Order: sequence, then C-alpha cells, then structure tokens
Amino acid sequence: MADLDAIYNAYNEIMDAKENATQHPDAYLTIISASRGSEKAKTMAARYIPAFFKHFPDLHLKAIDGFFDLCEDESQTIRQQAIKLLPMLCKDGPQHTIKIADVLCQLLQLDDDDLATVQGALETLMLQSPREVLAVIFRQGVKGKELREVSLDFITNNVIATKDTLFKDAEVELFFIQEMQKAMESVPDEDFATFAKIIMNSGPYKSGKLDLADLLKTYIAHITSEKPFNAGDDESIKRVLSTGKYSMPIFKRTISADPLLEFYAQNILPVAEFRKIDNKKKSSLLRLYSDAITSGYPSATVVQQAGGLVIGLLNDIVPEKEGDAFSLDFKLAECFATILNFISPKHPEIVEDAAVITRFRNVYRACQNEMSRLRRESDESKKKSAEDICKNVLVMIQEFMKPRQARTRLSIIPSWTPKPPVVPPQGVVKAQETTVKPAPSKTAKPTKTPLKPVGKATNVKAGSKPGSQQQQQQQQSQAQGSGSKRKAEQESQPKAKKPKILRRSISNSIDMSPRGNSPGQHGNKHQQQHHQHHQHQQHQGKPQSKQQGRPPQGQRRPSPPSRVRTPSGSQREGKGRISFLSR
Repeated sequence: MADLDAIYNAYNEIMDAKENATQHPDAYLTIISASRGSEKAKTMAARYIPAFFKHFPDLHLKAIDGFFDLCEDESQTIRQQAIKLLPMLCKDGPQHTIKIADVLCQLLQLDDDDLATVQGALETLMLQSPREVLAVIFRQGVKGKELREVSLDFITNNVIATKDTLFKDAEVELFFIQEMQKAMESVPDEDFATFAKIIMNSGPYKSGKLDLADLLKTYIAHITSEKPFNAGDDESIKRVLSTGKYSMPIFKRTISADPLLEFYAQNILPVAEFRKIDNKKKSSLLRLYSDAITSGYPSATVVQQAGGLVIGLLNDIVPEKEGDAFSLDFKLAECFATILNFISPKHPEIVEDAAVITRFRNVYRACQNEMSRLRRESDESKKKSAEDICKNVLVMIQEFMKPRQARTRLSIIPSWTPKPPVVPPQGVVKAQETTVKPAPSKTAKPTKTPLKPVGKATNVKAGSKPGSQQQQQQQQSQAQGSGSKRKAEQESQPKAKKPKILRRSISNSIDMSPRGNSPGQHGNKHQQQHHQHHQHQQHQGKPQSKQQGRPPQGQRRPSPPSRVRTPSGSQREGKGRISFLSR
C-alpha cells in the first residue's frame, strides 16, 4: 500500500520518462497499489491508472483488478469516478472490452444514486465497441435470471434512445436485431411483445436483410420456452395468441405459416386437446388459425391435414342426428366454415361426406333460429355483430351443399376482420354543415372575450363537444402511464443496494458478427488503429503525447486532490462487497 509521497514520485517518474515510460513498471505498480490505500490515494489512483494504462500492457490485468476495487469502494465519490472512467481502459486495451462490459452490466443492479453513472458508462462503452457490448448485454444479461430485468430495461430505454448514433452502421443494427431475436425465446410475454415491436420497426426487417422464416421459428419457440404447452393452461394460450399476433405481419411478407399451423395441428386442434381449452378462448384461437391458413401460404400437406382436424372438431361439437337439441357457439361455426371455404376447393371431398352434410344442416337450422331471435333483440350493437356471424355461416354452408361442379370459393370477409373504409365515388364531395349566426342587434352591448392564459396551447377541433379536450388529456396520461409500467413495477420492488458481482472468466473471442467473424475484426476500427499506432510509436522511438493531469510547467508535483468526505448514509454494509470477474 503506497503513501501519498510514493504516489507523487511514481507519477513524476512516469511523466518525466516520456517515450521511455514503459521502462518504469515499478512506478505504475505503485499507482495500482494506491487503489487499496487511503481515500486520497484512491482518488489519485482513479485518475492515474487510466492515464498510464496504455504504457504497460503486461500490467493490464493488475490495473483492471485494482480499478474494480475502486468501483466497489465505500465512498460514493470514488466509486462513481472509477465507474465513469472504465471506458477509458477499453480505449487503450480493446481486448478487455468484454470483461469490462460484463462488470458494467452487473453494476446495473446498483441503486438509483449510482445507476445513472453506470448507465452512462455503459452507453459510452457501447458507442466505442457496439458489437462487443451488445453481445454481453444479451448473452450475459438478458439470458441470466439475476440481470434480466435491469438488462431489458437498459435495452428498451438506453439502447433505443441512442439508436440514431449507434445504428449508423447497418451491420451493427442487423447484429443487434439478431441478438434480440436469440433472446426472445427466454423473455417474459411483456418483453416478447416489446422486442417484436422493435424488430418490426427496424431497418433489417423493413429492407429484407433479416431472415423472416427464422424469425417466425423463434416466435413459435417462445410458446414453450419456459414450460411445455398445456391446452388447459391460460398462460400457454396467452402465449399462442401473442405469438400469432406478431406472426401475422410476417405472413404478409410471403412467408409460409406452416410452423404455426403445425403447432396447432399437434397441440390445439386434436379433439382431446381442444376440449381442455377454456370456452372463452376457443374462438380467439380458431380465428387466429383461420387467418393464418387463409393468408399464410400453407403447404399442400398442411392444408389437407387441417381439413381433417376441422371436420373432427365439427363432428365433436355438432350432433349428427337431425332435430337433436344442442348448444352452438356461432363464433366457432364461423371459423369452421371459413377454414372449410378455403380448403374445399382444393379438397372437395372433405365436405361431401354424408355425416358432414347432416351436421351442416343442423348448423344451418341453428343459424336460422338465431336470426329469428336476433330480430327481437333490442341491443343494436350485439344484434349487428351476431347477424354478421350468422349471415356468413349461412352463405358458406349453402355453398357447401351445392354439387361439386357448382361450388366456388367465396370471398367472405370474416366478422372479426375490420371492414375497409367506404371511399366515396370520385367527384362526390361531402357537404359541410354550416351554421348561420344571427346578426348582432344594434342595441346589444359588445361582450368582452376573456383572455386565455399564454403558454398553454389548446388543440380543440371545431365542433368538438364540451369535455372532449379533457378526454384527450386523460387518454394521453393513460398512454404515458402504460409506457412507464416497467419503471413503476421496478420501483415497487426493493433493489439490492450493493450487488454481488461475480468475477467470471469470459472469453475475449466470442463470435459477435452475423457472418461469423471475430470480435476484433468488428470492433471500433478507430480504436484498433489508435492502439496499433501507439505500438508503432514505441518501436520507432517517437515521443508519446502527454497525458492529461500533468502538473503545470515549473511544478514538480500535481496539486493534491481535495479531501473527499463520505456523505452521511452512503456507507456500505459489510456484507455488500462486490465480487468481480475472476482474475
């Protein structure tokens, strides 16, 4: 442990050596040892370790280890100073980026007093070496249980906030999206939806550089990532619906829906599995399946398999004997008819079996009875929706009952599909309502218009009802509240003030390129050139540039740092020591 005089002498020795600084390793070791000294010594070590780091490559590991000690110091001032300067070590030692990025990810567990400092340092390092840092965030942070929440929060807030600068290189954005895709299999449903939205708004997704077929497989794998699928489990059904929702835009890009349809065929559509599903969820699942098979470019094998499964469900729900009373969910009937309307032109025999025709008659009769009942319905909103369902079923069943040569595939818009807006014919202009104000009376006194306060602009449309502005403000506040849901949940849970950070042995040669290249080839080129330039100068004997912090001319010693006092309440608990990466 070095005293202050020894640290001053070591500093001056290295500074005076100039281009021969590498010949004074003992002086640098003295500065490193100051990381375990007094408060003043630690403050000086936090400044001088990064300043001379590039001159002593053989002492990098010891210097980093001593600097990590400063990052877990009892003094908040020393701790934050060291965390801020961690990215400087990577500028002169890019081979240590992965190790330092891993430590910063673990430090995201710190409380709010230090969290902003850690996030700022990690952002700085991410802009220096984007691939290395992003790989660590996803592979060490998101996939780990302890760091998942803080890493996801950093991605959705900090990474996305800096995307304009971070993703200037299209290859970096592609790498980011691919890493996010790999992590989607192990994230909760809420973050799965967030990741899916980020991917759909990304450049690689829109430009076609991303493998959408592989992305669809990742979506399907998310359904069973935490536990095996269970048709009777609401969480499993929720994952299927969420996966299908974000898969539909992929089908519109001419990607086959076979992976999702095959999952249905194995886990949902068999009669025994379908019976386990909550009745309230059945129609949502079948509507998703209907949309996927009619717009997802299914293969011939999948289409033929789907026909048999749907007929099996129809036989299980609708009795074969005519006149038997039964309860029919007309939403399910519409789904069955829509799917068969798509399949029957390719496999007409599927709707020609005598038992199936009898069931079609029973469904047709049930729809007619329902239409008669709806005529007496007073609730217009429910009446319109139910009528649309029954009308679709009646039209399609009528088509199924025709002879094969007379049948065609109908262009039916399902009741759950939003109707396209009605566009008025060209040249027809909708008349605008005009109100004529009475002429003011000559005897009437002019009324003063009250002045509105300046600085608060109001966007009130003409003809809006009183209170509409207040409703808009309420909607905006609700949107803001939903955006900060994760933050509110994290604030409600007490955060560990001083995390235990593991000193893991991490390889510096992780494949971080979408094309399989090494991280050294994809790091910051300017950093590598800068590092090689310094090595070339050392071999050529050229003088190095002076370091920051050199005392002014005419003074032998630098001015001693001001005394740092630990603020009240900032002392760490004894058991809160941070355990960093293995040396």
